[in-house]
Amino acid sequence: MPSFETIYVNAVTEENVNRLAIAIANVVRSVFLEGAGVAEHDLRIQLVNYAGPRTADYERFANEIAITVMANPSPVIDADATDAQYEAVVASLWTSLAKLYEAKGIISLPEPEAA
Repeated sequence: MPSFETIYVNAVTEENVNRLAIAIANVVRSVFLEGAGVAEHDLRIQLVNYAGPRTADYERFANEIAITVMANPSPVIDADATDAQYEAVVASLWTSLAKLYEAKGIISLPEPEAA
């Protein structure tokens, strides 16, 4: 695992944020298209709404989660990481990120409709 300093320096590079924004856009599309039977689907969709669909949204969200993604122990994102590895890490963290954002009050599930 790289040092914390290396993780931070690599996380905030323009190249990393750009690659991460594309990975987020791909994960947003995948989550949007997944079935409602997927665990935590409604919460995952709320993060979709927050993370996209505009380029500026993807870039903002990439900046917000860059260190979390770069600090992920497996697979490690480094200078040799493939686009597929970026996407895999974002996808693997999506539900956890949604729960964190819900806990911080950034996203929330809609109130159930009254019968």
